[in-house]
Amino acid sequence: MSCFHKIYKFILILNNVMKKLLLILLLFLTLPVFAQEKVDIYSFYGQGCPHCEKLMSFFSEIKNENLNLNLFEIYSNETNRELFYKMSKAYNATIYGVPTTFIDESVFIGFSDEIKERMNEKIDYCTNNACSSPKEIPNKSINNSKIITGNIDTKKNSYGIFILIGLLSLAVILMFAVILVNLKKDKKGENN
Repeated sequence: MSCFHKIYKFILILNNVMKKLLLILLLFLTLPVFAQEKVDIYSFYGQGCPHCEKLMSFFSEIKNENLNLNLFEIYSNETNRELFYKMSKAYNATIYGVPTTFIDESVFIGFSDEIKERMNEKIDYCTNNACSSPKEIPNKSINNSKIITGNIDTKKNSYGIFILIGLLSLAVILMFAVILVNLKKDKKGENN
């Protein structure tokens, strides 16, 4: 087998491997788009509370079929009030008023444009990632709940870029391993 044929065969193998790796990479990149999770929201409000009315308007504006919205009026309902205190204790949060909304391990106290923005971020995050349901929290109690009262938290997770770099590195290593195996097979074929 001539050197030209070996190079040609090598390029064909490399082309085949690259197509498969590209397909796998595209699959991993589009996977979060398909991972639509139900987002459980537990919101406590009081009849006649002006901030609560703004929160209810916000909830009616959201057009997301992946929301499981649970609303509890606490001014006139003792059972709802007891659930509110139980959840506040489980989240290690001292809460004196409404509206108070629980999403995943976050507690949103009050309602403002800032809180609206943070709620939207949390809902988007939980739609694409597995988050805890607030109804599970009272049974396990959490130590590091995130209490949001309108302050912007500048901490952002940047794990996604590291995962992508890791996957690309793995793909390159795998590509070279396949090339080496194929070259070794070609050498064995020449020796026979």
